[in-house]
Amino acid sequence: MQVFLARNPDEVGSADSTPIEPFDLNHFFGEDGKIYGYTNLKINVWISAISFHAYAEISFQETSDGGKGITDLKPVLQNIFGENLVEKDEFLEAFSKECQCISDVVTNGNSIKRDASGEDDLSAEIVRVELQGAAAYLYSRLVSLVLLLVEGN
Repeated sequence: MQVFLARNPDEVGSADSTPIEPFDLNHFFGEDGKIYGYTNLKINVWISAISFHAYAEISFQETSDGGKGITDLKPVLQNIFGENLVEKDEFLEAFSKECQCISDVVTNGNSIKRDASGEDDLSAEIVRVELQGAAAYLYSRLVSLVLLLVEGN
């Protein structure tokens, strides 16, 4: 499985997408961490940098039950990405529908720290926001991604 970050709709399915290296996902695929029953299986997942939604594209040559069954991929992906996993149309639509969401959250927050080389160059900004409305909505999507991308003991 490959996971990519998409900043706009054109990056979905493109070589321009930024690859993300999630920690080991094998434990999601049963006791032995393997996927069974597919020939030339390819799973690409795009995560929107705007809405934190995820879209999975699954392709394979054929399926065959080789005595261990055929792994049902949809519930496994739903388990990994939770409610963030959406269909392609909704994923692409979110780029235009939710493009202001992060800006609105930041605008409504209080700037704690700015890190910039010059007055007009804002490299990083830490903003404190109340966890309600749009901020709570984004936070709920971000939590499952943090669990996917940050390994802890």
